[in-house]
Amino acid sequence: MRKLVVKDWHELSPLWPGIMEGNAYDTPYQSYEFLTQTGKGKPQRKDLLRLIGVKELNLVLYKDDEPIAIAPLLIKKKNRKPIVYFRGHFTTASTLDFVYKPGWSYDDFKFLMDGVKELMGDVSFSLYRVNEKSVTYRYLKEYLAPCQIEQHECVFIPVPPSYDEWFRGLKKSCRRNITRHINRLERENMKWRVDFYRGEAIDAQTYKNMMAVYAHRFLVKNNFRLRPLTKPVMKILTTILLRDKVTLFLNSCKESFHGVLYLNDRIAAFTSGLVCRDGKIAFCRLAMNTGFAGYGPGVVLISSTMRHIIEQNQKGCLNVTEMDLSEGTAGGMSYKYAFGGVGYFQYDFIK
Repeated sequence: MRKLVVKDWHELSPLWPGIMEGNAYDTPYQSYEFLTQTGKGKPQRKDLLRLIGVKELNLVLYKDDEPIAIAPLLIKKKNRKPIVYFRGHFTTASTLDFVYKPGWSYDDFKFLMDGVKELMGDVSFSLYRVNEKSVTYRYLKEYLAPCQIEQHECVFIPVPPSYDEWFRGLKKSCRRNITRHINRLERENMKWRVDFYRGEAIDAQTYKNMMAVYAHRFLVKNNFRLRPLTKPVMKILTTILLRDKVTLFLNSCKESFHGVLYLNDRIAAFTSGLVCRDGKIAFCRLAMNTGFAGYGPGVVLISSTMRHIIEQNQKGCLNVTEMDLSEGTAGGMSYKYAFGGVGYFQYDFIK
């Protein structure tokens, strides 16, 4: 016998671990900690008012008095009609989903979705960033049909048993590129290193310097030419980033993973991500200091990160099978395939 119960957010904490346990495809973005820390999300540069009127709806599905799924949802009305989102929709989380035990069936899922409709009445769904590997993708495709489905191309790099195997599998041009940049560093006596952090907090000054690189890259990427205002704007952006909820989570989560490339003791590039249960590291940030662009900091960082992960796998400290570089392949993102990337898709369901 199934029943659906509305809960306050704090009531979900003791239920969460037992439901997530054993689900190989959950990610830290589905964790109670991430969704608590990020709350309803944050305003966006192009939509500063998007959180106005957003309310939470937390549902727990019980089957024979055992909790088997949690639906952490957000509700916002548009033209008086409620729209249902995953909690996390208004954050930069790369993957969103329900929280459920591995064996939940389509009938369980349907009971939950019917319950949402019963509670909310005439309702629309905007359920974004659903991974193709998740059963939720298949269930939504069936339950919401016909509906609007938007497909987004993502890329992951398989992690082989050895660095040589990965390197030999790259195209000749990519191998030359890696070798050329590393040789230049050595030839010019550049002092370089990559520091890696796994599940530990980075010291405040280093993290601030990383966010300064990220802020500057944001200005360059979006072609903002501020000239005399660059330094004060950079300072403001860095402060905003340091207070960002996802930034704070990435430096406090036990599943965090960071790689920081230094050239002559200055940060030239960094990457941040989260280690997931299914053997992947979901990288959500990669930024380089454009002042070091001629040294290929992104190239050096990616190849060094691959080497480090493989070495940690060999030591038994990690068990990573994929470097997930997330969504985006257009424009400057095409490098993902050059490093041995393989495409997959995430889906937005709108009805």
